[in-house]
Amino acid sequence: ANRYQSLHTTVLGFDGKLLEVQIRTEDMHQTAEYGVAAHWLYKEGRHSDPGARHDLDIIHRVRDLNGLRFSSSEFLEEIKREILKDSIYVFTPKGDAVQLPRGATAIDFAYHIHTEVGNHTVGAKADGNIIPLRQELKNTQVIEIQTSPNAHPHVNWLRYVRTSRARSKVRNWLNKHDENLIIDRNIVARTKVQPEPKPLQEAPIEVEPGATRILDPKKVGVRIDDERNMMIRFAGCCNPTIGDAIVGYISRGRGIIVHRKDCSNVRHIDDFDQRTVDVQWETVSPRATRRFRVVAHRTSDLFSEIEGAVRKYHGHLIEGRVEENEAGNLEAYFTMEIDRPDDFKKVMKSIRTVPAVMSITEASR
Repeated sequence: ANRYQSLHTTVLGFDGKLLEVQIRTEDMHQTAEYGVAAHWLYKEGRHSDPGARHDLDIIHRVRDLNGLRFSSSEFLEEIKREILKDSIYVFTPKGDAVQLPRGATAIDFAYHIHTEVGNHTVGAKADGNIIPLRQELKNTQVIEIQTSPNAHPHVNWLRYVRTSRARSKVRNWLNKHDENLIIDRNIVARTKVQPEPKPLQEAPIEVEPGATRILDPKKVGVRIDDERNMMIRFAGCCNPTIGDAIVGYISRGRGIIVHRKDCSNVRHIDDFDQRTVDVQWETVSPRATRRFRVVAHRTSDLFSEIEGAVRKYHGHLIEGRVEENEAGNLEAYFTMEIDRPDDFKKVMKSIRTVPAVMSITEASR
């Protein structure tokens, strides 16, 4: 009934011991291990499909759990704990299930639905409640994505996304639309605009494995004597910051890599002493960070409206959190970066003109 097939025989070994032998084809083995569900793999020619094999593995694990003595509720909890420990399942408003890795955010969900949905995301709801885009999703939540034609991905999204698809789509959009950003794997570097940008395009910056540092020349730069146009990278192993004693290492084909002088890794570089240069910190007026609180009527365009007011004065939203207060209105906290502190008052004045905004005040850090 269960299509189990195998040839069994017993032979007598040289030492007089009995040896039991089972002979199966690959198809027969899959049936024995996973049951009749394995046959559709071979029927459709998908026996080498990793995704299909993963599905069969889940079936196998459910079967093993079913062999243990659990009540219905305990069985469900065991499935959640053992089988779904690395994944979550959330739903679209239409009831379609979406599998995401644990720790995934609304941004991952949006890009799973469609690239354009992800690229124009401004907000999200979970079970009808507004949530921050960077908040981790939970099993069985119904996720609704709010979009705006004027919205677009932000650099800080790279800190929150968990899926390769979302990370790739964000990087691609930023590389295509912001020519001053060089994004590769986990590093984001903002370059000064040069009259001839071709060298940067011909020799893109490589990335230290595991680096997650965000560089902005308006915040910090490095000078080598009087030369400022050299390709410079910051070492991800020691993450030098302003004030650290630093030294530059002339790498082969990757420009100058800046390390802290007390970095433990430099002693393992054989020719480090022969290829070092003196480097100095060079700071330019850092961008000002401001935080503000907004109370507004319920609207799906709050993010895009406020973002437009901020970008009008060349600012950037780097964080936002929206909740519904007891009165049924939206209460939001935003953190922004601006080039000049004086522009903050202009941004506040611009946000006050948004029809849905009831009040706006500066918030404590």
